[in-house]
Amino acid sequence: MPETHFPLRAVLFADIVGFTTWMEQDFDFATGLVKQVRDVMGPMVVAHDGIVHRQFGDGFLLTFSSAVEAVRFALNLNKALPESDPPALRIGIEVGEVAVLDEDLQGKAANMGARLHALAAPRTVIVSGNVQQSIQNQVEF
Repeated sequence: MPETHFPLRAVLFADIVGFTTWMEQDFDFATGLVKQVRDVMGPMVVAHDGIVHRQFGDGFLLTFSSAVEAVRFALNLNKALPESDPPALRIGIEVGEVAVLDEDLQGKAANMGARLHALAAPRTVIVSGNVQQSIQNQVEF
């Protein structure tokens, strides 16, 4: 499959906190959480100029046209999900050059986005220094 190169994209990784435990305890409940996130996420991705590149279990890999749109999406997604019940997400965002090769995202931004999301606490968004620079003049953040 040919490679598609995006000069600059915001890469967002998200996953459901505690999903493995939920899967071990109640498969139907756990798969329902994933469906709930997908249902909420779907229209929001389009509204924020995003692309869902991959879903793997409870994890989601997306890109956005800008860091601003990625952060808006992440904050709005967390607000749209119930605060007191699962699913709680942890989200990491990096911005940089990426390439899509065989439906997989390649590049430093993809690697950093994955690492950042792993550091996030439940219901939080961690952004890189590059993202911070990109959004620093936005009043809403």
